[in-house]
Amino acid sequence: MEKWILTVFAINPELESLARNVEREIAVKAKRVTVDTVADINNVLRLVNAKNAYCNLRVIYNSFLEVLSAKERDVLLSCAAKVSVSDIARNLGVQRNTVYRILKKAFAKCKKVLKELDYTEKELEREFMWLTPVHEIFEVKKAA
Repeated sequence: MEKWILTVFAINPELESLARNVEREIAVKAKRVTVDTVADINNVLRLVNAKNAYCNLRVIYNSFLEVLSAKERDVLLSCAAKVSVSDIARNLGVQRNTVYRILKKAFAKCKKVLKELDYTEKELEREFMWLTPVHEIFEVKKAA
């Protein structure tokens, strides 16, 4: 679940522009009618599903913020941005072990939020992995 949590933090800054881009695509596709109406409808539905998924990621992120302290949030944001634990510790003026404790506590809180929202790893994968930006970020997190 840690990889998913970091993925949510990593993609959050892009969510608004991703959703806006999808809205623009929907508007263009809705105005452009081709011979294959079924394909047109399927394309618009796929885009609507993408926008809904981006909105759901925002809900998850905001739910995380409701339970995390500012320090926990900052540590997760730093980890999502690939800042090393040593650098995080230096920036916070704490020992590396303290950063690991903060991370452990933050991950536990985020996992609880995901559980309350009925998200398992399989559900997160099913709902979000088909989105190219999510897939790309998740694979980078998985490789780390």
